[in-house]
Amino acid sequence: MTPRPSRLLTLRSHRRSFLPALLLGVGLPLAVVAFLAQHFAFGGGLGFERGLSETLRGVRTPTGDGVARALDRLGDGWLVLPLAAVIAGVLFRVRRPLGWFVLATVGGAALLHTALRAVVDRPRPVLEGALLSETGAGFPSGHVVFSAALVLALAAVLWPTRARWVVLVLGTLWVVAMGWARVYAGVHHAADVVAALLLSLGWGLAMIAVFRPEHVLER
Repeated sequence: MTPRPSRLLTLRSHRRSFLPALLLGVGLPLAVVAFLAQHFAFGGGLGFERGLSETLRGVRTPTGDGVARALDRLGDGWLVLPLAAVIAGVLFRVRRPLGWFVLATVGGAALLHTALRAVVDRPRPVLEGALLSETGAGFPSGHVVFSAALVLALAAVLWPTRARWVVLVLGTLWVVAMGWARVYAGVHHAADVVAALLLSLGWGLAMIAVFRPEHVLER
């Protein structure tokens, strides 16, 4: 069956508008991550980071310490990644493409995070009296990468439903809180958190463009 001319014009119009949005949503965040990675790989830094970390250390409270410790446990890859695998397993039984989408989004972001840490090897902050102590490279923040990728994947899967707003609002608050906690606890620089957010955003939008999960539940 030959598509009607009006439908062909609509498809072409959507493609023309989709490509710039894809380049902006995927290319720009990943380009910023690449720039920061190169900057830090050669020993560079950002002047405001230490001052921000010191400021947060100066306003620490018992409640804030408790929240940061809790988020440290809840955002760990040993918890988030298995959770993503379980969600993907459930989705395989509902709509197989959605399961693959969640695995590709969260798993791919995790692999990129691991590769960047090995290549950039940026030291973590050295702060007297830091709330938490962690070893190894710190760029980008794994807690933020895993959390942001999972939230983005769930929002995309639920996009045809009203539940997407619950995921977007609560998920955004969760990821922002996670980023705050990592800097507050003294285990990450601010740029580690920003790069983690951008990495998950860019990679997640790329996977949305490939899998188009928002249309799967409509089939």
